[in-house]
Amino acid sequence: MSRLRDRINNRRNLLVSKSNSCIPKAVSDKPFEYAASLFKASVHHTPKIEKISIIDPYIMPIDLDNLTSLFGGSSKITLEIISKFNSVGDDDEKKDRKIKINERKIHLVKNGLFKSIDLIHSKESMHDRYYIYWCEEAMLKVFFVGGSIGQKFSDYIGIVEISDKYMLNNIVTYYNKLAYNKLI
Repeated sequence: MSRLRDRINNRRNLLVSKSNSCIPKAVSDKPFEYAASLFKASVHHTPKIEKISIIDPYIMPIDLDNLTSLFGGSSKITLEIISKFNSVGDDDEKKDRKIKINERKIHLVKNGLFKSIDLIHSKESMHDRYYIYWCEEAMLKVFFVGGSIGQKFSDYIGIVEISDKYMLNNIVTYYNKLAYNKLI
């Protein structure tokens, strides 16, 4: 009987590969909590992480708390957010939002949830969202995320771990352009 069980397990392993890719709302009634557990587990199983880069054109003050739910808790990890920091509103509202983002940043670092938080306001065009784990200058893991963190995975937003070497090289190029074309 154990041979049959082994054959079934081997066949299942051929058909279903384990990965960190999913649509949280499709697999859970609590998609944000599911995504948080997925990312927390991936951070836990990738011990050399020094920095996590978040590429998302739309970041609001509350999104720092959302990102802390996904990645916070290690005073050894730097969180780098690359964004256009776009929002609808007049100049006073935008200034107020920047002040609130900086206040949240200071609070999260002061409380040991991250080593530091770097905000990069890029003038390069962007659309897709990526979460990148780094050790020194090498990418350890890259996730494509189908929606803004502000949506908290409440829509059918996919998370795809990228392993294709050609695509990873494209993402490095994209990251470098975003970081190089920052507003000072």
